[in-house]
Amino acid sequence: MLEELRREIDRIDECLLDAVIERLKVAREIGRVKAQEGLPLTDEEREKELRERWRKRFKTEGLDPALADIVLASILKVSKEVQRGVIGDG
Repeated sequence: MLEELRREIDRIDECLLDAVIERLKVAREIGRVKAQEGLPLTDEEREKELRERWRKRFKTEGLDPALADIVLASILKVSKEVQRGVIGDG
């Protein structure tokens, strides 16, 4: 039973990796557009919308919305670093 559940976690992890990699590639492109157009790196309104959507989804699924804040904050931090070109081209 435990091994079966671990295989399921591994499968989910692969999906997560694919999604995160795809998101960071798009974030890199967003960074290029922002730089070309002289836009600020951070869009507070957009981040607020994301937080609300993530919190609502976590709550709907019976999870503590505070967990959504933790996960999203990490994703946004890395996305901004990619947009700035600090990390991402390896």
